Amino acid sequence: MPTSQTWSYILSHIDATVPDRVLHDTYIDANVRDVVLHENTY
Repeated sequence: MPTSQTWSYILSHIDATVPDRVLHDTYIDANVRDVVLHENTY
C-alpha cells in the first residue's frame, strides 16, 4: 500500500489534472463516435 505521503502526492496531482482529464474525456468522446462510425463501414 502507498504511504499517506504518497497518497497526498497522488491526490494533489489528480486534483491538478482534473480539468485536463475532463477536457481529455470530452475529446475522447468526440473521437469514439468517429471511430465507431468508421469501424461500422467495414
